[in-house]
Order: sequence, then C-alpha cells, then structure tokens
Amino acid sequence: MRLRVIVVLVLVTLSVRATSQVSMALQVPPTGVVQKSQLWNMVLVNGSNETYSIDITLTLLSTADNNPVLTVISRGIILTKGAHQLKYADVSPVNYRYTSPAFGADMRPEGLLPVGSYTACYTINKWKGDISEPLMEDCISLEIQPLSPPILTTPADKDSIETDYPQFTWLPPSPILLFGDLSYNLVVVKVLPDQSPLQAVQQNIPLFNQSRLRQPFYNLSSATAGIDTGNVYAWGVIANNNNQFIAISEVRTFTRKGIVKIETSLPVAAYVQLSRGEDGSVIVTSGALKLIYNNLLSDARLTYKITNLSDKGNALVASGTTVLTTGSNFIDLDVLKTSRLENGNTYQYTATNSRGEKWTIKFIYRKEK
Repeated sequence: MRLRVIVVLVLVTLSVRATSQVSMALQVPPTGVVQKSQLWNMVLVNGSNETYSIDITLTLLSTADNNPVLTVISRGIILTKGAHQLKYADVSPVNYRYTSPAFGADMRPEGLLPVGSYTACYTINKWKGDISEPLMEDCISLEIQPLSPPILTTPADKDSIETDYPQFTWLPPSPILLFGDLSYNLVVVKVLPDQSPLQAVQQNIPLFNQSRLRQPFYNLSSATAGIDTGNVYAWGVIANNNNQFIAISEVRTFTRKGIVKIETSLPVAAYVQLSRGEDGSVIVTSGALKLIYNNLLSDARLTYKITNLSDKGNALVASGTTVLTTGSNFIDLDVLKTSRLENGNTYQYTATNSRGEKWTIKFIYRKEK
C-alpha cells in the first residue's frame, strides 16, 4: 500500500514537471499605443525533449466589466526543444473575433488597439491528433493610452476676442484610429478673483457645458448668455470613447475685448456711442445725429429705423441703411432730411446688424430758434 502511494506521487510529480517544461515570456508593451500584431511578441521555451504541436489562444478582457472584447487563435506551431522567439508572422494567419464596437475604428490585423484597460490572457494548447489540452496559461494587464490629449486651438490662451459668441476649436486626441466612438464635452466657466483657471473649471458652475459633441469645434449660439466684457473665462475639452473618459485638454483662458479705442482727429465729444439693447440715456439734437458704431462683424451695411416714442403706437418716422467699414464708424445722419420731427418729442434710433443685434440711442428733438 505504501509503495503504491509513492508510485502515484512520483507520477503526479512527473506530470506537473512535464507541464512546467513549457514557459512563456510575453513581450507586449504594458502601456501606451499597442498594435494588435504586437500582442504576439513572446518567447516560448520548451525545456523538455518532447516536441509539441500547439496553438495559442488569446482572449482580451475589458477590466471595466471583465467581459471579452476580442478572441483569436493562432495557426498551428511545432514547438521543439529550446527557446523560440515568436512574432506576428510566426502565428499568422489568425482570425480576430471582435465582441465590442470599440474595435470598429480599426479592424485590420495590424491595426491599433482602442483606448482602454484590458487583461490579455494567453493559453497554449497542446494537440494530440484531434484532441487538445491546455499546456499553460499566462495573463498580463494592458493600459492603452493616447499619445496626446485634445489640443485647444481657438480662442488662443489669454486671447481677447471680439464677439459675444465665439467659436471654440480643438484638435482630436491622437492617434485618431484608437477611437471607435469619439465624443467631446466642452466646458466654459467664469474665473473668479484669486482663482487659477484649473480651479475655476473644477469648482465653478459652468457658464456653458455641452456634451456628446461629435466634431472638434462648437459655435456658442445666441441662445446662450454670451460672453461679457470685464470677465476672464476658462475653457477646456474632455474626450470620451464609448462614453468612457480617455483624456482631458489643458485649460485656457480668454476675455471679451471692449470697445475699440478711438484715435481720430474728429471732434469725438460730438459723437455718441450706440448702446446694445435699450438703456435710459437720452440726448438732445436739433436735427443731426452723430453716432459711433463699432463694426466688429465686418458688416457692409447697417439697417436703421427711427420711431416716435411720444406717440402711443411708437410710429415709424424714418428708416434706411448705412454703409459701413470694419472697426469704428462715425455716422452723421441728418434726420430732418429723412423725416418730419416734432419739437419736444422723444425718438429712438435703432440699428440692426447681420446677427440681429439691436443698437439704440434715444433723442429729443429741439427745433433751432
């Protein structure tokens, strides 16, 4: 009985030792950008005198839910005694089976693995006739990362913009083939005193937050609050793939440029700056309106109308167009030539630009004595 136990233990030991005669040293980059062909870089060592007929099964698992996203089996390989350096050419042709839409961006055998965290498990199968059995298994962790995050382009850092509704543009993270379902979140916040731009983005309620953007640009629409002068704004972009975070851009700042400083020999004091919207300021004129309009949109013309505020129906008394140049425009409008004004009445001049913005001034007509 004792002899029989010893024999069984020896056989078990020999069996384990025979299995352990084959070892695997994987040479796959653990982080960064990885090609699918690099998954086959390895050294197989057969320490026994036996020659094996093998194939290699590779299963790539997502660490997020431990579900397989890719499976592939190599062609048959004859493993003789000694060390064997393998690469993709030694195991191909192979047939990749994808079970995740993230791999749809690049399905080439030599293509790139999409961004994400994975576990790559390799199983060496030994074949005898039509029967196979696992010889050994090894797993490694892979962290596929983009080479660069989104790069902000406009507005430039610390730029002073000339519009209330700027266009934001950026470059996608690279390489672009890493991503099968790329989208962006755009965040714009106001920077408070004694705050860094990064603190503002992390702590402040966004002035504007747009998610699931498919293109690397966005125009701030007139439906939003817009950008005001006198404030510093910070903005940044978050890139996602399959709704999972992959990279974040740097944070940049910009301001809204104020009214362009007027440098002219004209008697500036005689001209009045038009106000956007309506305010309570009123001027007095005896027939000539001298106005300043800052044409930041480079419009060719400005349409205007004059209404009688002293009339219950705010009757229209004049309308027309004014030819513009880019920058500051000094407008001289002789209202007595275009309309009949009544002494002591209050009127409003309203100009509309190509964006539909209203620029106004109220005036009281006093007939010259």
